[in-house]
Amino acid sequence: MSALCRLGLDASLTLGNRKQMDIAVEGSGQPPITLDVKGIYNKGPWLLTGVDSPARDHFLVLVSFEGAREPSRVPTSFVVPAPKLEQFLRPVPQWGANHYDIAYSRVKGSPYLEAWHLIAESVTANA
Repeated sequence: MSALCRLGLDASLTLGNRKQMDIAVEGSGQPPITLDVKGIYNKGPWLLTGVDSPARDHFLVLVSFEGAREPSRVPTSFVVPAPKLEQFLRPVPQWGANHYDIAYSRVKGSPYLEAWHLIAESVTANA
């Protein structure tokens, strides 16, 4: 939320009322951009259940709280547009159908590291 605020975006927590939607970012008169936020303490994997078909206006924000016991450390974030998510998913069949993980090693070299600008660009494109 703080990164979105610094970009001047109007973001609201959904407080768990909607599945796979933790934050809504409002544009001017357009449907909101939605974000699903997943956090881990170190370097993965992030666990996902129920990955639906990718929506153009949806992002998955993967947050790693590596070194979180040090208050001065900032978490690492990957802002992945939903249509680009599939390349990072690995099925976890022992947990049942539609269960996936995303290893830190699969996203660390991606262009989505701290890519908060993608959300701002999406809000602007929808305006």
